[in-house]
Amino acid sequence: MLLFLSKKKLINIFFIFLVSSYALDFLMKIIIYSITPITVSITIKTTNIKQIFFIIILIPVIEELLFRSILVCKRRNISLFLTALVYILSSLFFSNFLSRILLSSLLGLFFYSQKFSLPKLKYIIYVKYHKVLIFLSIFSFAFLHLFNYEFITSKQLYVIPLLLIPKLYAGVILSFVCIRFGLVYSILFHIIHNGLIFMYIFLLK
Repeated sequence: MLLFLSKKKLINIFFIFLVSSYALDFLMKIIIYSITPITVSITIKTTNIKQIFFIIILIPVIEELLFRSILVCKRRNISLFLTALVYILSSLFFSNFLSRILLSSLLGLFFYSQKFSLPKLKYIIYVKYHKVLIFLSIFSFAFLHLFNYEFITSKQLYVIPLLLIPKLYAGVILSFVCIRFGLVYSILFHIIHNGLIFMYIFLLK
């Protein structure tokens, strides 16, 4: 019975998240474009299978591993966080996607096999500074998405707070879902969120 109620609550959160995040993003875009036009630095091609995979699957997974997995003190989660971090850093040295995946996966397995002291780590990070960690995760996630835009004039810099609001909101909800229900669910939330946006762009074209 408790499991059923928990799943029902998760579904309710999911629909509230989708509707409210899209509405907030739409509202902020209306306000922003009434002030100054902003150029999106990523051109989405609905016929490019590789780009579809990256936007709908890979990017949400990497972002959740990088910003949410570390919020829960489990050996698996910490290893997944380090795996995602290696994948991001390896892009500085390897242009080939498969090479980055292979390297990060191998190092992820290595991290998981190491017997680092979870009790000590749990006390330092997850007891004393857990709220700070959540705060940093949410703001880092939001600021990362500023790279989706090109800021040409100084006037465009004034709308940065408005661009951050929807992402900060998404970061709060996804962090809550990860901590309360698990990393798998925050990844699913993120994938479906991006997937529906892509479908909307596809229908517009």
